[in-house]
Amino acid sequence: MNTLLIKSLSLAVGTSAAIGGGIWAWSNEIFSNSKNIKNKLISEKYQILTRTSDSWSSIFSKYSDTGNKDWKFDGEIKNVEDLKNTCEKVIKEKEENSSLYKKASKWCVVPRKAEEFVSGLLDVAEGKDGESWKRVLAEYKKTKTGSSSTYEMSDVTVTESNSDQDADNIKKLQAGCTTRKGKLTYELDFDSSLDDMRKWCVDRK
Repeated sequence: MNTLLIKSLSLAVGTSAAIGGGIWAWSNEIFSNSKNIKNKLISEKYQILTRTSDSWSSIFSKYSDTGNKDWKFDGEIKNVEDLKNTCEKVIKEKEENSSLYKKASKWCVVPRKAEEFVSGLLDVAEGKDGESWKRVLAEYKKTKTGSSSTYEMSDVTVTESNSDQDADNIKKLQAGCTTRKGKLTYELDFDSSLDDMRKWCVDRK
């Protein structure tokens, strides 16, 4: 085999290896990035907050609330800028960190209403979904605690008497559902509102 041919083959092999290695590195990077919290949030229809978003002040206000015991990031966050910086770091973490993902979905995204997360919500307009609301009410009455007037949703108390008052009771249920539907992702009772909606704001067939 002549020298020129050998050099040509060597060059071709080297080039192929370089290209192959480059493709592997590129594809590996893409694969790795697709597994971070940011991309998981985007895949679940969240929008990542930009640093100039108008929502940061409202979100930070809830974050710094004394009632926020379970949703704090590690490290001290004293102001909006601290929260922005933390979010930028957090969304780059691996999506397998479910606790961190949950916090990011609360503090690092454009706020969404609870009603976006629950399908099959009953209509709260007067006269709509009447039979369905009656079924919900019948089940809700069973959640009364002993001889007290406390029900599963503490702010929704119904009258236990006859069916003549069911219309008013249904309105109370609907009001409770309306309140919960408007809850935003960063509110501390967002998750409990979702649970309530899935039980008491959809049909009970």
